[in-house]
Amino acid sequence: TRDALLAFQKANPPLAQTGIIDRPTMIALDSKFRGYTHRVRLHFRSLSLMNVPFARSLADAEIVYGQYGIKAEFGSGMSLMLTPEEEVTFSRIDNSCQWLVTDGEYDQLHAMGPNVPATEIKVYYVLKLSDASGCGGHSVNRPACTVDNAAYRWDTAHEVGHVLLTSAFTPVHVNDRRNLMFPTSNTTDMVPVLTDRQVTQIKSSPCCTRM
Repeated sequence: TRDALLAFQKANPPLAQTGIIDRPTMIALDSKFRGYTHRVRLHFRSLSLMNVPFARSLADAEIVYGQYGIKAEFGSGMSLMLTPEEEVTFSRIDNSCQWLVTDGEYDQLHAMGPNVPATEIKVYYVLKLSDASGCGGHSVNRPACTVDNAAYRWDTAHEVGHVLLTSAFTPVHVNDRRNLMFPTSNTTDMVPVLTDRQVTQIKSSPCCTRM
């Protein structure tokens, strides 16, 4: 695979011949081999600067899902301007992460910012989560996930994965470090993968629409 990738990069200047699927290479591959069949639209809401730049998190989500013909698409983005009282409330999310959010800080957080269609996903970046680097729990008909500002490069894609897979899918986490849904953060540059069952479930999600 690496040899084929190097050959592709060599044949398509000005791509750097690294043997790594970086963003310029992914864009070039997409332009020549368009195979998207589904789309996931993401709307980013920021309460905090992130350890991993926003553009990198989005690009990495594009890479992970693009492997399976799913386009992770930027829907909108904004920095939420908090009042002093809100800054105190949301400086740390102390609620435990639950699949179904009905009240508490997550419920308040996910109501912030403009509404989006119930078939699209909001991604909230916050300063600190008390018990995780992210949470895919959300209210009914308000698909959203929350990501801690110290999260790693693949964590946004992981939390979006929880929303797409839904609480009904088992196993929730996979005991394979290569899998996107491994329970702890992938801190490497290795692109995470999904199983066939995961891909099938994701493509059946109301938030994953046919193109």
